[in-house]
Amino acid sequence: MMKKKSTWLIALAIFTVAIFFSSINDERIILCSLGSEFKFIDDSICTSYIETFGVGADFIETVNNDYGITFILSSASKNKFKIANKLLTQGVSINSINNIDGMGLPPLHSAFLVDDIDSFKFILKHNVKINAIYKKTGENIFEYAKRLLSIKPTTEKQLMLDFLLATTE
Repeated sequence: MMKKKSTWLIALAIFTVAIFFSSINDERIILCSLGSEFKFIDDSICTSYIETFGVGADFIETVNNDYGITFILSSASKNKFKIANKLLTQGVSINSINNIDGMGLPPLHSAFLVDDIDSFKFILKHNVKINAIYKKTGENIFEYAKRLLSIKPTTEKQLMLDFLLATTE
């Protein structure tokens, strides 16, 4: 009886893995590398795949037009900067905006909003347009940062504004 169950479980596992690999696409590999899906596959395997093979031109276009680089940078994954770097080398624009989330924040604005200092510095390091305007409010990053600091001051926001001012002087 036990041998029959083991055989059945192994067959089910093989079937599941076969289904995964037969239906894989760039978005699923990215999500896997960020730890969002496929708990039975380690995210480092998916990250290695992306670093080795990259993604297709259609996916780069989708990121540029729809997801924006913040799709990657808003992740809590330890792999987010590896993935972002690979996508940037393949043609994703550091200035691409997430049009899916309904906010449409430029990348610096987005990192500032969620107190993500590391992503904020990463974005600046990759020559983002400092003068990008958040269309919903008409604010550049300096105006946006000062407004958010006055509403909900945090240490992270103050550090990001100080860093921004120091790098643009």
